[in-house]
Parts: sequence; C-alpha cells; structure tokens
Amino acid sequence: MAHWFKIDRVKPEVKVGAVFRCRLPSHVIETAEVIEVSPDALGIQHVKYNLIVAGGTISSFAEMRTLGLETFASRYNEPVPA
Repeated sequence: MAHWFKIDRVKPEVKVGAVFRCRLPSHVIETAEVIEVSPDALGIQHVKYNLIVAGGTISSFAEMRTLGLETFASRYNEPVPA
C-alpha cells in the first residue's frame, strides 16, 4: 500500500538536563537524564547520562552510562516533561 504523505516525527533535542524514557515490554521503565553531550576523539557525539531503572520484577537501581548520540536518541525517544 502506497502512502501519499510521510509523517516526519520531530525528535526532541538531546541536551544537558533533558530527561527521556524507554518503556520495555517487561514493564521496566528506564529514565535517562542527560549530563553531557560531547564528541569523542574521532568527533562522534556521545551522551553521558544518569540512568534509573525501575519496575517489573527488579529492584530499582541507578548508574551513569554513555552512548553514542544516535543510539541514545533512538532508545530514549520519550521526553519527560519538566
């Protein structure tokens, strides 16, 4: 089936202080607060963030992580309102 139009979703800007969520099928919710966005030695943008994992059958835990900007934006694509 051909589509006559394309819905182009605007991705929220990943910037310091922004908070995003990822909801997993296991009813686990990952919440990521952006601490830093900066390039590595090769110029690839990375996001350093605090991750809080809660829900499902696990106890909550928090830790600091780093992901490439594109990977971060595709995984944590639900902005959390301030």
